[in-house]
Amino acid sequence: PNDRLYVWRTVNHNEQSAMELPKDPAMLMSIVNMKFRDEGYASLEELCEALDIDRDELTATLAKAGLEYNPSTNRIW
Repeated sequence: PNDRLYVWRTVNHNEQSAMELPKDPAMLMSIVNMKFRDEGYASLEELCEALDIDRDELTATLAKAGLEYNPSTNRIW
């Protein structure tokens, strides 16, 4: 099984490339929360769908450090 998380980012108007997300839960939390803040995703589902991220894999990685998504604050904590 693939143990890497990727997020798609636009390189220019016609191309996209995959950026590997960190496996470290604290770094992953920081990046996901930054995306919530800077890109305005309204929920974890919206973020995962827009960036083509497997939600279960993301939450499992975060759970390794006791982190979870809080829908009332729209943040990983």
